[in-house]
Order: sequence, then C-alpha cells, then structure tokens
Amino acid sequence: MCKNWKYSSFVRVFGLVFVAGVLAFGQKAVPEVKTVPFCELLQNPENYIGLQVRITVVYRYGFEWNELYCLECKKSVYVEKGGSYESLTPRRVRKKLKWTNDRGRTVKITAVGTISGSGNFGHMGRYGRKFVIDYVDLAEVILKDSPVILPERLRAKASCTGNSAN
Repeated sequence: MCKNWKYSSFVRVFGLVFVAGVLAFGQKAVPEVKTVPFCELLQNPENYIGLQVRITVVYRYGFEWNELYCLECKKSVYVEKGGSYESLTPRRVRKKLKWTNDRGRTVKITAVGTISGSGNFGHMGRYGRKFVIDYVDLAEVILKDSPVILPERLRAKASCTGNSAN
C-alpha cells in the first residue's frame, strides 16, 4: 500500500510540474506598446504609421460621426474598431462605449491601435486619417451625448494631455 501512495504522489507532483512548465514556456511574450500623446501622433503620423501605439483621447460618436479628438491640439481622426476589439477589450469597458441612444456619447479612452496613411475616411470622406482600435484599456463617459462643442464644465475631463481615463 505504501508503494502505491508514493507512486501516486510522484505522478501528481510530476503532472503539476509538467503543466506549470507548459503554461510558462508555451506563452508568447507580449511586446511593449509605446504610449504616444495624441497630438504628437497627428503632428508626425509618418513616424507611427503601421505601429501599434497607446493613446489617451476623447472618443465621440453619433449619427454620422465616429471620431477621436483632442481639445488641446484641435485635431481629429476617423476611428474604427479592429478585429481584436471585442476579444481584447474588457466587457466593463465595452459597455461604456456601446451605442445607447440617438445622440451617441463622448468618452475619454486609453486605447491601443494603429494610425493609417492619408486618405478620405468616415462620413463623406471628412477625415484625412483613420485610427483602428485593437483594444481599449480604460474608458470614462464624459457625456451621454456627442455635441460638436463640449460644454465648458466638462472640458477639463476631456483633456488628452492630462492623466489617463479612469
């Protein structure tokens, strides 16, 4: 009986060590994503085309618009959600970005994605660049509406040069 106990203990320990090794060595290293100020991204887009970057920015969407913008540099880009958005963005964050009414939303986000080369993007080709979001880390709803001009009382929350979204 003692022999079986020792053998079964050995098998259990060996199994645990084997599984732990497979998990540790089977995972691929996740590359570091560079954080870039949104205004820098738009002032020098050629330095970032095709590179995955992290940005903190205001995401505004509504009936005929879907854009990322920054009040400080007064620039915007068309935005699309990439193929990995649903699987990589936490559900609690996706809920804050979900379309809920006819007015859209204004949300401060920290997102990872890539900027495109120049072109005509969005409604009637209004935007000269497009940012494709791979995933969103953080989101803070600023307003359950998407006005062209953000009310003065909310402008500090919409800063893209300050702290990240909550």
